[in-house]
Amino acid sequence: MFALRYCLRPIIEWVTANVALIYATHADREVSGTAEGARQLGGWRYDLLGDCLVLHERIVMSQREHVPRRRAAPVGATGGVAAPVHPTTDAQPTTHMPTLHWPEYGAELLGTAFLVFAGLSAVVLDFGQGSPIAAPIPNAGWRLLLTGLLFAGAGSLVAISPVGKLSGAHINPAVSLAFWLHGKLRTLDLVGYIAGQVVGAILGAALLAVAWGARATSVRDGMTLPGPTYPLWVPFVAEVALTGLLVLGVFLFVSDTRLMRWTPLMTWLLVATMVWQEAPISGTSLNPARSLGPALIASYWAQQWLYIVAPPLGAALAVGAYRLIGVFRADGLDVLTGKLFHTPHYRSVFRRVSAPAMPHNGKLRSTEPAERAQQTRRMRQFKRRRGRRGK
Repeated sequence: MFALRYCLRPIIEWVTANVALIYATHADREVSGTAEGARQLGGWRYDLLGDCLVLHERIVMSQREHVPRRRAAPVGATGGVAAPVHPTTDAQPTTHMPTLHWPEYGAELLGTAFLVFAGLSAVVLDFGQGSPIAAPIPNAGWRLLLTGLLFAGAGSLVAISPVGKLSGAHINPAVSLAFWLHGKLRTLDLVGYIAGQVVGAILGAALLAVAWGARATSVRDGMTLPGPTYPLWVPFVAEVALTGLLVLGVFLFVSDTRLMRWTPLMTWLLVATMVWQEAPISGTSLNPARSLGPALIASYWAQQWLYIVAPPLGAALAVGAYRLIGVFRADGLDVLTGKLFHTPHYRSVFRRVSAPAMPHNGKLRSTEPAERAQQTRRMRQFKRRRGRRGK
């Protein structure tokens, strides 16, 4: 019933207002804008106009009854004059329909699909059956480094692409969960982001199996598995620690105007190093979606719970550590954007962030030169203010 009222109310308002406007336009006499003034004009035409205005006034009044009004400041607090109350700006409706940001969810789907396909293709090339890299680089450690650079590089490419500039290039449920825990992402958007990431990972893993065939099968379609020589708690702790380090690094970089543009470079080098040094222990998943996609394609679920539980736990611990760091900083610490590569020309669905961006309910990005120039100026002013505050 609420949804029906929510959908029909603007339609009724629009119809009544336009009917009133039509009849007022055709009349040769001026209408005062109220129901009483319309009825004084006489005639069936103006009676209908009066009925429309009465209905319109009742709708407006019913809306105002459900809008909470902010109490005016007491006399004396504003220099002897009570502060005025502006219902249209100071008050917000108590109920509203949730907004779904489908382009952002689709961007996370495409970005995660590319990450899984491109990153796991590097695994197949370096370690799959008949690998062309094994002969020139026989050392497994160096091939791990190459795999890490290619895998993490795919994620950084997503971040600086138009797809990543729109959604923020989380491409990882643990990263989205961290921003949600820190109050920067709405719950509905968190669900949309994670759904897009999981579907994208499944599509990327399926495309990998089709494209590489037996070579992908030789590496279990790129699955992450704990090292056989380690007790299970060691890979679990490793995944928690490394995911926490990744999320903490992202948060620290997007909290500084001088570092935020270098976040994709930081994540590239950090994740590549993690894969190089830690992959023999846990497989260096850091990403539940990245592990879930290949496991579903390979139909192999042994010990996969580890990669569903450990990364989100590490992300939650990283948020706690980040807030603890902010307590001991004199100038405070807060995330300025929810994107790994922030540009002001793209809209942002993140909340309580101060980096300039397009409105979340507007167009996806600005294309007009004047708008782009204005957004760029705002971003520069924002960075200068933050820089002076940091000093």
